[in-house]
Amino acid sequence: MLTDPYRRFLALAGIVFAALVATSIAFCVYVDPYRMYGTDRIPNKPQIYAQAALAKAYMLERVRPDTLILGNEAVEMGLDPANQDWPDVPKPAFNAAGADVDVFMAWRLLQHDIAAKPPQFVILGLDFLDFVKANTEHGVEPKRDGEARLLVGRDGKPNDSRSVQLWIDFFATTLSRQAIADSIKTFRLRNTSSAPTMSEFGFNPSRGYETVLHASGAEAVFSHNDASYRAQYRASLLSYFYSPSRNPQFRALANIVKLAKENDIRLILYIPPYHSRYLEIVHETGFWAGFEGWKRALVRTVDDAAGNRRDLVLLYDFSGYDDISGERVPPPGDTQAEMRWYRDSTHYTPALGSLMIASMMAGSPVLGQELNDATLESDLARVRRDRDRLFAPLDADVETGN
Repeated sequence: MLTDPYRRFLALAGIVFAALVATSIAFCVYVDPYRMYGTDRIPNKPQIYAQAALAKAYMLERVRPDTLILGNEAVEMGLDPANQDWPDVPKPAFNAAGADVDVFMAWRLLQHDIAAKPPQFVILGLDFLDFVKANTEHGVEPKRDGEARLLVGRDGKPNDSRSVQLWIDFFATTLSRQAIADSIKTFRLRNTSSAPTMSEFGFNPSRGYETVLHASGAEAVFSHNDASYRAQYRASLLSYFYSPSRNPQFRALANIVKLAKENDIRLILYIPPYHSRYLEIVHETGFWAGFEGWKRALVRTVDDAAGNRRDLVLLYDFSGYDDISGERVPPPGDTQAEMRWYRDSTHYTPALGSLMIASMMAGSPVLGQELNDATLESDLARVRRDRDRLFAPLDADVETGN
């Protein structure tokens, strides 16, 4: 039997523990380092990318945008929903793109968004390497981290595991060691303009990139990332990646088009404006024919999935060789010069992103080319001719040893 002093000790310990728990929850919710709760007392979120997938899922559900932007990290850094130079797109707009958002996760996030409130507009960036690296062995996409917190499952029905995930995410963002440490760091860096952050509409201003660029120079960043892209292509298999019947990325794309058709959503798809250095990596690793085959497969997939509502879907190609994609990279050691259009060979600036949006909305683009059955082969030939003008003399010199 417990003595009175022991009971008082346990009661006091319980009160102290409850107070610590309440304080931790209150502090983490107030600081909101992952933008999960929408308190927004501190705009800077330097630790948000530790939980980026979590953040985007709950932000998307809270914002319920009329224009939804999807794609990989290049899209997250390149298309700013708050940019005043954008044409008249339905607002609010939200950028749900991210480092782990390939076409499959874009489909799942679109399902999630439609379950909350269907958007009017969807803009999706398509990256060639996502299709190249797709798991085509079994043709089935394994369960992804973060799917449990989405409103619906892959079948479109309410997600039975979500209620449990809500509690897991609550504890992870208020009572975990990481959440407390990230909240403290977020509070400490609340006025640091150079700290990484994410806007309330999901845009990544790439402050981390800017820091690296000014420390190492653009050429060092390009060279480092180009080596990674080259290695990824060389480690990939060409055989089936652009076969819609075997590649889960194509099936996810078809599902996105069908969702747009079913919900009367205007869908804009685009191939990004890769820097010419990246296109040369595709060429030198033997993937150029596959790159063209991928574009043909994209057109077929869109046509088949859209059916009689092809008018709802536009597919643009911003890849090619021109003055923008050929922007000069500052020489090694130059840490002061800034590039206007690119951060590296796949990450483009919001300035170029604004031009792309303006072109896609204009109907008669000044940048890029709409891809469909009528324009596809002529566009592929155009890119080949432009490359030949730039690189054919260099290729000839290599072959002759000059």
